Amino acid sequence: MKSYLVSALAAALIIMDSSVQAQSPALATSTEKYRPAFHFTPQKNWINDPNGLVYYDGEYHLFYQYNPQGNRWGHMSWGHAVSKDLLHWNELPVALNEFANPDGKSVTMIFSGSAVIDYGNTSKLCPTGTKDCMVAIYTSHVDEKGKALAQHQSLAYSADKGRTWQQYAKNPVLELNTNEFRDPNVFWYEPQKKWVMAAVKPDEYSVLFFESKDLKSWKQMSRFGKQGDQSKIWECPSLIQVPILNEPGKSRWVLFISSGHRQKGYVGMQYFVGDFDGTNFTLDKENPRPASPEWGNVVDYGKDYYAAIPYNHLPASAKQPVMIGWINNWEYANDLPTEPFKGAMSLPREIALKRTSEGLMLIQQPKLSGLRKQVRYQQKSLSLNNASQGIPVEIARRLNWK
Repeated sequence: MKSYLVSALAAALIIMDSSVQAQSPALATSTEKYRPAFHFTPQKNWINDPNGLVYYDGEYHLFYQYNPQGNRWGHMSWGHAVSKDLLHWNELPVALNEFANPDGKSVTMIFSGSAVIDYGNTSKLCPTGTKDCMVAIYTSHVDEKGKALAQHQSLAYSADKGRTWQQYAKNPVLELNTNEFRDPNVFWYEPQKKWVMAAVKPDEYSVLFFESKDLKSWKQMSRFGKQGDQSKIWECPSLIQVPILNEPGKSRWVLFISSGHRQKGYVGMQYFVGDFDGTNFTLDKENPRPASPEWGNVVDYGKDYYAAIPYNHLPASAKQPVMIGWINNWEYANDLPTEPFKGAMSLPREIALKRTSEGLMLIQQPKLSGLRKQVRYQQKSLSLNNASQGIPVEIARRLNWK
């Protein structure tokens, strides 16, 4: 490679090449060498799927699968953290705890789900006089000594911005008399003024779509499935409208599914591009099938991005959907050598679609506002001599020579 020959005297060359500048992780210590600086981790114990991603009144809420009792999977509850910028997080007390059932034998774990803001408290879930009601829709997983007895969908609600929660007295609100029905992802469908839920029958490789006017009564509308990757069960569905880059005003609906990975034995994510008319999700005519009949459209080729879901009710300034996923893989999740925590969340990703010769493809960009720095190089003094060292030409060209 061609280079300029220079040697630096009196000061070192300082290079900040559009990269994230390091910040000290608030919880990192000399004994926590694996705790990341930029990805959310709890102070202690196990986490997995992100849940209930919702924005309200200046705060991004991150709920997540959490074990309050240990550093391996178990006793699933919803942990909780909030942020003003999606990068600096304040961990709050556990939002929704596993609870014992009246039979005295079984417990109900709080499995994955979503959260929405019921503006005006139209569902009347929150007490009278509540301005807006935060509602969590989750899978109530009934377990007895490690045996799954049932999975159905339940509600909890908060009148104080997610700080305290009450279980809905008439739970569950949706059940199919099975122990394989989970991961409700709910969003407001404005054209028909209703709530829409996507939930999975994991062992049937299917997503079921439901509708509701009040979050309490649900009716099944349609089903989509048995396409793309079926090497692993389907989990954590989400359906969102995604803009097409460089085509103002145009968008498509994208259905995300957590399933298998191109490398056998691992889990990953796939997506389907299509249309949604308020009842049915159908594949886009310009994208009639997944990119690969075997693997589908791959969200992330790495092994550490799973169960990602989008934020509900983003501020008007947000031009693209934002997603967060779990950076881990079930193949080795319980064996990570980290103490006293285990598991982390991805950086937030802004997503869009890009038109290519192969159809509409997913584009993802980390949302790092405030952490990226302007490209800059600094050199106090410089002299040329026979012991010069090489600086690549592409770097030298960007130096501010004085």
